[in-house]
This record gives sequence, C-alpha cells and structure tokens, in this order.
Amino acid sequence: MSSRPDGSSSGTSRSGSMPLPERSRSGSGIAVLAAILMAGNILSRLLGLVREQLAASLFGTGDAIAAFTVADNLQTLLFDLMVSGALQAALIPVLAQWAAPDLASRLELRRIGGTLIVLTTTVLGGLAMLGMIAAPSLVDGLIWFSGQPEARGEETRELTIRLVRIILPAAVLLGVGTLLQAILY
Repeated sequence: MSSRPDGSSSGTSRSGSMPLPERSRSGSGIAVLAAILMAGNILSRLLGLVREQLAASLFGTGDAIAAFTVADNLQTLLFDLMVSGALQAALIPVLAQWAAPDLASRLELRRIGGTLIVLTTTVLGGLAMLGMIAAPSLVDGLIWFSGQPEARGEETRELTIRLVRIILPAAVLLGVGTLLQAILY
C-alpha cells in the first residue's frame, strides 16, 4: 500500500497497480455482522418450530412420528459429531486471519474455503451414503438400544428406514452451511 502525503493509505496494492477497497472493522460493522448471525439463529429456531408443527400435523402421535424422530435423530447425530459448534468454533479464529483487507489474503481464504467445502462435502456425503446403505442395521441397532424391540411393528421399522434414507443427506447441507457461516464470519 502506498501512503499519501497526509499519511493515509491510497488503497492500492503493494505493486501499485490494483486498487483495493477501503474496509474497516468498526464497531458498527461488527454489530451488523453479529445481527446477521443472530437473525440466522432466530430463523433457524423458527424453522425448527415449523418443522415440529408440520411433523405433528402430518404424522400425528403414533408410530409415524416415532419413525420420523428416529430418522431425524440419526441425521442430527451425524451433523453434531462431524460439524456442529466445535468445528465452527475452531474454524472462525483460524479463518479470520485470512479475512484481511488485502487481496492476497482474500484469495488465500477463497482457496482454503473451497478446499474445506470439498472436504466437508466429501466426508459428510460419504458418511451419509454409508448411513443410507446401512439404514436397516442402524434402525435395528436403535430399536435394540431402546430396550423395547417389540414396541413397534415391522411397518414402523420399514417407515423409519425410508425416512432415514430421505433425511440423512441433510447433514451434508447443514455441514456446508455451517462451514460457509464460519468463512463469512
């Protein structure tokens, strides 16, 4: 960056050929970013409430909702184990060092972010595929673990297996979304 006579920066790169936008991390900028994250969290909670209401209206209170709950819990387990808060909390401080106003750092962040997205999609996609293939064994294991294998019939078991295969891929989308949120922070 070249300096002006008054000591301020001219907003050009070190080579002087490419202008860089002026950017500051003022208190109001951080407040806006925090408000965006808060709005996303509130929206997530509201959509969760909508999901619960839709599940209750579609499935009622019998075996169907039990099957949905098991399938949803498997997806949540995969997401929590692989991505959730721990990964996001670990990534934000590391990625923040590349979110600098200079072009080289932003390009490096773009490369790192792309690599992380591919890695996350590959790992979670592979685990989701394995879970979809192994859905009958996973459901049988959860039924056994509940201690009441006779409580639900074969129809409920089959419905649970179908729902696991539908819901499990959502962990991939949740993982990529969490990673993008960490990059954007």
